[in-house]
Amino acid sequence: MQSAAILCTKCGAASGEAAPQCAKCGGKNARVCGGCGFQNSIAKNYCDKCGNPITEIGLVVAPPPPTAVPGSAPSVIPATAVRHNAPKSAEPASPLPAAGRIGPNPFASTPISGDPWASTPAPAPRADDKPSRWPAIAKRSLNVAAGTLGLIVSLIGIWRWSENRKPDVAVSRAATRYLDALRARDFDFAYAQFSALAKAQCTRDEFVSSRGTAPWNWSGLRVERLEPDAALLAYELKPGEAAPRTDYVLFVKENGGWARPYNWVVMQKVEDAFIKGDIDRGLVLASAAAAVNPRDPMARAYLCEAAYYRKQPQEVEKHCRIAVDLVRVL
Repeated sequence: MQSAAILCTKCGAASGEAAPQCAKCGGKNARVCGGCGFQNSIAKNYCDKCGNPITEIGLVVAPPPPTAVPGSAPSVIPATAVRHNAPKSAEPASPLPAAGRIGPNPFASTPISGDPWASTPAPAPRADDKPSRWPAIAKRSLNVAAGTLGLIVSLIGIWRWSENRKPDVAVSRAATRYLDALRARDFDFAYAQFSALAKAQCTRDEFVSSRGTAPWNWSGLRVERLEPDAALLAYELKPGEAAPRTDYVLFVKENGGWARPYNWVVMQKVEDAFIKGDIDRGLVLASAAAAVNPRDPMARAYLCEAAYYRKQPQEVEKHCRIAVDLVRVL
């Protein structure tokens, strides 16, 4: 783009701004094209003669005003007032560079290939150092999901814990383990479910000896009666090939859990004592059986029988009434 000069058409003074009038003599300023020297109006952006843009104003040092001959008319600034330097032609002794090639940059480092004319490849665009938002969002979502899952698992655990602590659920679970152990002849596990009084009146060997060898099975366990410190459960007993019948099992609350008040071995000893005529021993053993399981009507019936043999009518009436009441309740 050629620069233009703002010159006065009257006195030839140069101006640094595109003012319509000369600040020196008040004459009309013109925008002189730097390419062809044509005088254009101040408002022009392109030369009317050559078409070059003349928006840029060059710094032009105004020549001294010409010496006017007295009596002569003022001269008009010719179009050649602006000097143009023609491009310097190449010296004949210097050969022109080959087409399509340029001189090597003296400040550039030598390429690895050894070719000084080899073009340097453009550097690869730098990756955006700003981290993506998606990993952070995904991590936050995973944390929220993990927290929600943990809360759900905790609530399920609390619910199951509260359910398992319900008396009917807890005693049913204890009875199931006890009956399964008896059916599988796991007498060690079954004996471990005995209450403290039951273990005191019956050894493990006595318990094992009292069990038969015939196979049997059970099903349909249900809670028949539930008290704060005792529970009576019913189930269907199927002994071998015989028809199934309803049987019962009693558990008592002991040390925060449920234990089996097993007194069958003691009552067998009571029966043997009565058969042998040892009434006093029978009374002691019957009292022990009733202490192990106060809700057993059979133990109360043995106490009633012992009182009868000892001719104690009041004791007979008391124990027989208790036995009848237990039969009605159970």
